[in-house]
Amino acid sequence: MNVLFFIFCLIKTNHYFCRHIVNRIIKHNFQQDTIMLTSQDIDQRIQQARSLHREGFNCSQAVFAACADLYGIPQEQALRLSASFGGGIGGTRNVCGAVCAMCMLEGLRSGSSTAGDFPGKKANYANVQQLLEQFSRQHGGSFICAELLQNPDSPSCNDKVANATRLALQNLLK
Repeated sequence: MNVLFFIFCLIKTNHYFCRHIVNRIIKHNFQQDTIMLTSQDIDQRIQQARSLHREGFNCSQAVFAACADLYGIPQEQALRLSASFGGGIGGTRNVCGAVCAMCMLEGLRSGSSTAGDFPGKKANYANVQQLLEQFSRQHGGSFICAELLQNPDSPSCNDKVANATRLALQNLLK
């Protein structure tokens, strides 16, 4: 009943508060639908990401496309959305493409779509920073493509794809 009131309020007044409440309710319900993953589901998606990468998709495409359907994004669209982030963003060897995809997935999970939602933005940034720290810890202290590629102790790109996918999916379960 409260949802209907807020939707009516939104339609009639277009008031910021009402839009904010409706957005939170819809976002909350959407997230409830996406977090039902078993450890087997996570393993299958990690394998899908590895497979996409081995097939020739870049690191960002592999991670994002393996998970985007959880948010209703079709695979072709996911591949196009993430295409430019491979090779450290457009082949420039900056932020690792797998990390970019991991961050995009976190944006779908916890990002705000309401203008002026500073608490939501702050929470999303904290989640992203935590993911970056976890990834860096697993990969010699960096998430920069060039540094990762130069580090002889760093896992292969396919392993980075798997780790970024795992971190993104584990964050989904929070």
